Amino acid sequence: AELVGPSFKGFGERWGTQREFADGTSREVDENYVKDSLITPSKNIVAGYTDGMTPFSNLDSREVEAIIMFLRKQ
Repeated sequence: AELVGPSFKGFGERWGTQREFADGTSREVDENYVKDSLITPSKNIVAGYTDGMTPFSNLDSREVEAIIMFLRKQ
């Protein structure tokens, strides 16, 4: 099956590395990157993928922190 976006598997290994985006920019994978990706996913589209993720703007800070902790363990 074709992936819509990058997998979360191995995400913890990417923590602190640079992520390349479709517009040619890059950014460090950190807490702020994950928060932005959840709240405004069209802000940084990973190179090779299209803008297709639904924003999760209804998450509270506790839920966002739980997702960050989960991703760091992957």
